[in-house]
Parts: sequence; C-alpha cells; structure tokens
Amino acid sequence: MNYEFKNRNNEDFIFDGDNIIIFDKDKYDEKVALELCKPIDGFRTKYFSHVALILNNNCNLGCEYCYANQGNYDKAGNVMNFDTAKKVIDQMFQNVEKNKGNKLGITFFGGEPLLQFGLIKKIVEYVNSVNKHNYHIAYSTITNGTLFTDEIIDFLKKNNFVVTVSLDGTKEAHDKMRKFKDGRGSFDVIAQNVRKYKNQLTLKGRLTVNDYNTNVVDSVLQIRDLGIDNIIVGVDANISDENFKIFMENYKELMEIYFNDLKNEKFYCIENITFNLAKIVTRRRVSSHCNAGRAYFTISADGKVYDCHRLVGIEEGYVCDIDCEFAEKIDCYSKKMDETIKQNVGERISSCKNCSFKYLCGGMCYHQAYTVNGKRFSKVSKGCLLITYEMKVVLDIITSLSVEQRKKFISYVMGLEK
Repeated sequence: MNYEFKNRNNEDFIFDGDNIIIFDKDKYDEKVALELCKPIDGFRTKYFSHVALILNNNCNLGCEYCYANQGNYDKAGNVMNFDTAKKVIDQMFQNVEKNKGNKLGITFFGGEPLLQFGLIKKIVEYVNSVNKHNYHIAYSTITNGTLFTDEIIDFLKKNNFVVTVSLDGTKEAHDKMRKFKDGRGSFDVIAQNVRKYKNQLTLKGRLTVNDYNTNVVDSVLQIRDLGIDNIIVGVDANISDENFKIFMENYKELMEIYFNDLKNEKFYCIENITFNLAKIVTRRRVSSHCNAGRAYFTISADGKVYDCHRLVGIEEGYVCDIDCEFAEKIDCYSKKMDETIKQNVGERISSCKNCSFKYLCGGMCYHQAYTVNGKRFSKVSKGCLLITYEMKVVLDIITSLSVEQRKKFISYVMGLEK
C-alpha cells in the first residue's frame, strides 16, 4: 500500500509501504519499485539467542504504574538460582552454534537487578568463561539508577553493558510516580548518579508517559540536560484518553524541536524515531513489535520460561518450566510463534491489512494489547495512533532534510546500531 504525503517543504512524495521505498510523486513507477532490490525480510533471528533474566522479585522503589507489581511480580522476594541461569545460558550457546550464529543477548531484569549485583557478576564471569567461539555478547540491564557505585560502574563498563535508566524527565513528574518505599522521591539520587557516571557508560533514558507526565518536551530536555542523549518514550497502557490527547499535542511540539535540532546538526537519539528511520533506510521488514517468543525469552526468578518479561507471572506468557526438556519446548514455541505472527501484522489483524506501514510497525506490544484488550494479537487504538504519527514524522524528516543533513543524520543513527 502506498502513502502519499507532502513534507514540510511542500514537496510531494509517495512511500511504497510494500517495498519500503520513498519516491518523488512525479517519478513513482510501480514497476521500477518492484525491480529494485527487495527489502530485507526477517532480519531478526528466529531461534533462542536473547534472554532476559529476572534476577529478583524485589525493588527498592514502589513505582505506581509498574507492570511488575512494584517489582514483586506474582511472588514477592524470589531470587534466581545461579544454576538456573547457567542451564539457560548453556542452552542458548548451543542454539546459536546449531544455527551458525555469532551473537547472544543477555538482559538483566528485576525487580531492581542491581540489588543482585553479586549474581550479575557471577553470571557474566561464567558467560565469558564459556564463550569459546568468541561470540559477540550484548549485555544490558534495565535499572532505576539509584544503586550505582564505583564498583558496579567499573564492572558494567568493563563488560560493555548498555544501561537503560528509568527516568521520567522532570523532578516533579518523576517523583510523583517513582518513589522509594518510604515515600521519598528518587529523582535527585538518580540525577546525581547519572551526572557522575554518564561518561563511563552507554546510557539510555526511558521515560514513561502517564496521567501525571504528559509534557514530553520538558521531560526530554531534562533527561538531555543530565547528559543522556539516547531516549525512549514509552506510554503507560492505562493512560486516560484525555491525557493521551494532551501528550500527543506535546509530542508534536517535541518533534518540531527535534527536526530543527537535526536541521542544525545537533544530533541525539529519540529511539521511537531513529529505530524506524533505520528500518526505512535499510529497507528492513518486521512482522512483530519485538522478538519475544521467537528469539527472545524471559526466565523468571523462580525458574519458569515466559515469552515476554512483562508477562512474567501471567498465564498468557508462560512457555514452560526449566526442566530436562525445556530446550525442545522453547524451540517448539518459537516455531509456533513464527507461524502465528506470519509475514506482517495485516495478516493477523484484519483492520491492519491495508495500512501503508504494516511492514514497519509489526503491531502492538503484546503486553500492552493484552492489558487493554485481553488479547495479545490485537490492535490498541492509542498505540496505533502513536505509531502511525511516528512513521509520518520519520518520512517527513527523511524528505525534508537536505541531502547533506540527511547523510550525516543517517550516519549518526546507523552508528548507534553498531
């Protein structure tokens, strides 16, 4: 399906969504589009190669919107056994070797994962010791950023961790929702840690838009002021319709600021935009929002396998227990998920069939769809509005920047992926 649009320079373009290519409107030729090299299908791996380890069901914060029941999930206090992690990692290495791959991903989750820093060290040391083929190991963690110490930072830096800090922007918005157990706001502690260690880590900031945090302009400016230039904007599935509209108006204002910064070659990453730009530039097709249930699986603190870290403790996401046959069960689940997902979101959700962005979108986050509709393979109206708007912003950026500006920004974005 084609999407015709006018960019901010009042120039006419056509985006060929099936072939993921942009044409000047007066130069579009469907035959030419078909003759061009085909876009990349299925660039994501389809075998178990990325694991999220829920190290503990415990957190030192009590965030009101936390999908994980303030870090407790369904069983408060559980801590992962090292032998469980070891068994899973051994299997993942076997899978990568069997499929002739060369990359593994390990994400440390909680609760608050840094409460189990000793376990993180033990797991990483084990992974590095058994990496006989020198596979690329992508370590990452999602943290609230309150527990940084010199020892922790030195270890994360040494092992090339990507560290995502949950930070809702302004102190007022952040402290409203992200509090210590005793009710104190956590912003000042996190801000101090980020400022101290920002030059030693690959840092991302994840802000959550919610009923008390709709001003993403101020939030992004604050996060960047702390020294983080890679930002992810997430939206709480439970945000009200009224506050979602307020957020969208503010988001449009942020996108204007972002475009002007890019035009002036002040490059930084708003991942909602840059990730989609990379897909268009490299002509990558996606069939799902993420790779949960195909290459990405989660191990809960009590040794159960789930297809998504947000669905831990929920039957909808349960795959199997860690037992003698768990590798075969994961492989079977992965193949079944691939069949269910099909080639694009339009093949499983009829209302998405004629969307010009179906090969770029991949559909909703499974957890968000399940939270809103009780069905993971379903459409969420707010999510669809947001994704569609972001796709249009990406197309406007690509076509409105000068050739030189576009080359420099694309080079910056592709450099982030390495």
